[in-house]
Amino acid sequence: MRPTGRFVLHDRDGPIVAFAGGSGITPVISIVKSALVITARPIVLVYANRSADAVIFATELEQLEVRAR
Repeated sequence: MRPTGRFVLHDRDGPIVAFAGGSGITPVISIVKSALVITARPIVLVYANRSADAVIFATELEQLEVRAR
């Protein structure tokens, strides 16, 4: 299947809550990285995968978590 959806970071005041599964993390990680640079909004990411070994961008996600604290 080809990608569908519109992945945009809207200018709002509330927290950012993102959901991703498998390779769907690709556009979501871009939004999270942008949000960390341009806003102080809290960010929650819920990311599911088949196993810890299958996590795409695992190291980068860990680094973003540390940076967001």
